[in-house]
Amino acid sequence: MKNLAFKNTLCKFEMKELPDDDAFVHIEGLAPTFGNLDMDNDSIVMGAFTKALTVRMPKLLNQHRTDQPIGVIDMAFEAEEGLRIKARMPKDNSMVKDLLPLLKMGALG
Repeated sequence: MKNLAFKNTLCKFEMKELPDDDAFVHIEGLAPTFGNLDMDNDSIVMGAFTKALTVRMPKLLNQHRTDQPIGVIDMAFEAEEGLRIKARMPKDNSMVKDLLPLLKMGALG
């Protein structure tokens, strides 16, 4: 195993407001990245999602809180750097309305 060190990594993503979609905000990016230690000293490796993705899509949650779903992941696949996702969040959801300004200014990753 590689000598891994903890690093606080912001997963880069792109947020899109498509002109022909008044209902949803679309996001694309890396959910987790591979090969970094997290605060619990865990590291996600390539292949970790292979079997699970054949059964179901991951959930799109607010800050990993299972009681706060904020949208759906429409597509997910393992890329070299991590789990790449395409997801959408409903614009009329109150939690999404609160999060959008923070996402746009880069306060959340």
